[in-house]
Amino acid sequence: MHIYDFITDKFQYQLKHQAHTSSRRFEETIVGYKKLFFDNLRACVSSATPIALDPTLIANKSVLDWLECARTNIVNDIVELEKLFDEVIDGYYLFIRGKHYMASLKYQDLLDRFEIAIDDDVDRLALFFRGFKLNPSRNTFDPKQYYHIPFNLRHLVGNQRFSFSGLPIIYIGASVADIYFEFDEFDLNEKNIALAAFAFNPISNITIHKGYETVSEKTKIFNITNEIYNLVNDAFLPLIQNGVNLPSCDDEMYKPNKKHIKTYFRKFIVSQLCTFPKQRNNSTFYEEYVIPQLFTEALSLHKYDGIIFPSTKFKNQSISSSTPYHNLFYMENLALFSNYNAIDNYDEMLMDNFEIEIIDLKNANTLNSLTTIKSISKIQSDLSLELYKKEKSRGKNRINGALMAIGKKIMCYDSLLINGHKYLETTAGKMELMYTVKYLDYLTSCIRYLNNA
Repeated sequence: MHIYDFITDKFQYQLKHQAHTSSRRFEETIVGYKKLFFDNLRACVSSATPIALDPTLIANKSVLDWLECARTNIVNDIVELEKLFDEVIDGYYLFIRGKHYMASLKYQDLLDRFEIAIDDDVDRLALFFRGFKLNPSRNTFDPKQYYHIPFNLRHLVGNQRFSFSGLPIIYIGASVADIYFEFDEFDLNEKNIALAAFAFNPISNITIHKGYETVSEKTKIFNITNEIYNLVNDAFLPLIQNGVNLPSCDDEMYKPNKKHIKTYFRKFIVSQLCTFPKQRNNSTFYEEYVIPQLFTEALSLHKYDGIIFPSTKFKNQSISSSTPYHNLFYMENLALFSNYNAIDNYDEMLMDNFEIEIIDLKNANTLNSLTTIKSISKIQSDLSLELYKKEKSRGKNRINGALMAIGKKIMCYDSLLINGHKYLETTAGKMELMYTVKYLDYLTSCIRYLNNA
């Protein structure tokens, strides 16, 4: 097996399923998964042909050399990787033995000792979505219907992957398809979900939970998405297509290098242990949620504001693309921690980080996807050019990051097929296009604000 095939979500889900079917309890499942994980990691060899890798990348020697360099550095770190795995498992055992507090402290400590307590760049955070199943008793055009569950209704907060019952957290998805799937609605042409767009305010002086004044700190988001996979498909492919060869991952003059790979892979282990699919529905306790919930507490102690993680709802879906550019951004969720407010029912400081847009989507099916994509690309290009002329600032960096995120997503969606349907021709896909146009209007107003400032 090639290391690239090993890190794919598809293969890791296969290992998790295999571990589950041969165990009686979840603690046995994660121990079995550890054995399968490292047996297969050690079996990865440089001579194998990466099956899941795009042919353009397979044909480039510098890419294969980089991946082999990555494999070598990962294997060289295997003793520490096994220790990390064991300590996460030990934390689970502490919890089920009634030592919840000790488990949380253990996870807080391992974030430091294994050097994975680093935050994702907030400039990447752009357009997200939140929704709910249509209900006659709820006003779909009221922004507060999309806020976190209010503090005076904490009894409605169920047991969620990164939050304990009674503690409100706001979950937002990176795509409309993600929102549908999180509600177990796998027909992307259904119209039974109310939808709002959550756009990070790129020019706000607010930093989540740090106050309404200009601050130097960035919003801290812990990233446990598949960073190596996204790096190869999001960054390397455009370089290779433009005739640029990759340097060795051992060359520390370039980033990412072997130091980053070590961190990425350690976080990859955390990600895999946090994303075991639920084996039961409608339970009061989900054992698969213990590890991510303990990490939530540990990250809160580290003053993180949230965590971005891969959705487990895509695991049984048929995903394909005829274009080589394919990242996993649209399969991601962002969980943001709320701070309790004794007076207000919402964490207003958290919500003020977003521009919440709600538009009438009843005519979404009449949208011409091709024309809209061309319009989005033109607006994005014009805004990027206008932004290029501005002086360097935090606002400029965040707007530029948002524009790049939109461009990458549209490139990815261009020929994306989900369960045999072209995504941008589905109702969900057209809804996302409508919100993307609205989002670009919002970024235009942000650039104008920078002009006046």
